[in-house]
Amino acid sequence: MSTLAATGSTATVAAAAGPGPDRPTIRYTEYGIPHIIASDWEGLGTGYGYAAAKDNICTLADTYLMVNAQRSRHLGPDGRASPGQNQNTTTNLNSDLYFQRIKDDRVVERLLDKPAPDGPEPEVREAIRGYVQGYNRYLAETGVNGITDPACRGADWVRLITEMDVYRHAHAEIIMGSADALLDGQVNAAPPGASAAAVPSAPPSARQASSPAKTDAKSASRTDAKSAARTAERIREAMAVSREQGMGSNALAVGSQGVSGGTSMLLANPHFPWQGKNRMWQSQLTIPGKVNVSGASLLGFPAVNIGYNENVAWSHTVATVAPFGLFDVQVDPLNPTTYLVDGAWERMTSQRVAVDVLKPDGSLTQVARTLWSTRYGPVTTSMQGVPLPWVVSAHAVRDVNMHNLRALNSWFRLDQAEDVHDVVDILETTQGVPFFNTVASDRKGNALYADIQAVPNVTDEHARSCLTLTGQLLFNQSPRLPNVPPISILDGKRSACDWPDDPNAVAPGLLDPHKQPRLIRSDFVGNANDSAWLANPRSRWPSPGDGGHGGAPVAAYAGAHPHRAEPDQRHRRPARQGVHPADHGEVAVRRQQQGGRPGPQRHGDHVPERPLRTRPGGRQPGQRE
Repeated sequence: MSTLAATGSTATVAAAAGPGPDRPTIRYTEYGIPHIIASDWEGLGTGYGYAAAKDNICTLADTYLMVNAQRSRHLGPDGRASPGQNQNTTTNLNSDLYFQRIKDDRVVERLLDKPAPDGPEPEVREAIRGYVQGYNRYLAETGVNGITDPACRGADWVRLITEMDVYRHAHAEIIMGSADALLDGQVNAAPPGASAAAVPSAPPSARQASSPAKTDAKSASRTDAKSAARTAERIREAMAVSREQGMGSNALAVGSQGVSGGTSMLLANPHFPWQGKNRMWQSQLTIPGKVNVSGASLLGFPAVNIGYNENVAWSHTVATVAPFGLFDVQVDPLNPTTYLVDGAWERMTSQRVAVDVLKPDGSLTQVARTLWSTRYGPVTTSMQGVPLPWVVSAHAVRDVNMHNLRALNSWFRLDQAEDVHDVVDILETTQGVPFFNTVASDRKGNALYADIQAVPNVTDEHARSCLTLTGQLLFNQSPRLPNVPPISILDGKRSACDWPDDPNAVAPGLLDPHKQPRLIRSDFVGNANDSAWLANPRSRWPSPGDGGHGGAPVAAYAGAHPHRAEPDQRHRRPARQGVHPADHGEVAVRRQQQGGRPGPQRHGDHVPERPLRTRPGGRQPGQRE
């Protein structure tokens, strides 16, 4: 067990002469950015957990409440929850039913039982073990009634956490790319004639985009071209509105040919919210001789998600790829919970999911629903608020990230990357980054764009063979709306239309990472949540008009890559000792200098590292609670 180096009151974590065994220290810059120094991964996690809780205890506690399906129990069923990328997209009750189903299926537990790369690597497990110790130490020292933030001071839902809470939170962040579009449809899906909660109406923004029309059994079958066009158009417009309101980022990497006085530069401009579980939090993490990385991460991740070490700087942008796909299954009109596959009828799987709900009088009751699944995944009756009626057919969801904890391994390795080729190797061998592009630069003067991630194995050939009428219009969009990904709806009557397994992919159903776009240049690359084909205008991949799909890393990109690492290649060299990124107050611009100590560029000034100092009233720099 790690202990924090501390002096005076429990509100003061002081800088010691150096981190001893199991003795992590936390230093703060004058802008309140914590620099955590430890001798091992568990100690690093302990310092991170303590500092993160001190700055964000209410947001983190609220997130652990959500991923444990307990918002309705403590806050009532009708409040709003934010399980996806956007804010307040569903009710507490729907959010709880969604996460309770994941708990009942033991999705996270099964992933933790697996060895790497499917399960967390040892350093990830050690850091998360330490994170729990640090978070719990802060809460034990402060007490629930001593929290300064009124949002959760004295709340009965603020509690000590376990490692499972942290993994559930990580998994929820990894799957958030599909939650906004499909969560409500999954927890409200019921066969015709069954008693269940009504399918939610489209959000106001989606209803304004197109007025819903009544659908009968014929139009719901998707065999009529006019009906398919109407459904596809409504989904596209609703997705466009959601994406416009959602998150995104910009990133520009400049190589040696574009930098004066240095070897490379990275502009990282994340467009994540200032509040809530998707807020990014800045830190520097150091284990001397092993890792020294500075940057920002989503709350509760004891690693840097975007940032830099002494050799590489990297960031992410939101990719124009759908991290999910739908399957249209023909159902038996006399028994709509059976569906046709390869000429034979199969029974859907039913699952009773129950959650505790707070009543207006303060007592608790239980709400239960029967949810349905096919061999492809859960049944949904809406996408982005647009109804997908369960009549003569039903729609099942397959989420490419539902069985992905590999992202944790991806980011821990990126924190130790040595150059952009190492970055490509990490992205390929983990295939854990969810719905993100990666833009990076290195000390050698290289600039990298890569759209290497967990993505469904739906190539152009597979799409041509298996897309339904509605699926063709969503996948082959013309014209393409900004930031709306090509969404596949495949023919579920044929088992061959499921996402095929590729021997070069890390997990079943994923596209071969070597077929996904990457570009390494010495001038520049960039991305602003758009497709790969203009990462640099001098190196064009096929555009939508050329037969490729722009935002989709389809097979048309294969062979167009200037760099291709072998699938089993790993370049895991330890970071050099004595070279440290300076503590800093911003991560937007990072210049890689040759020789000496690399530091941030803020009007030419170096921001000194300072021990934590107590302010009047005991509040510390950077403390927001």
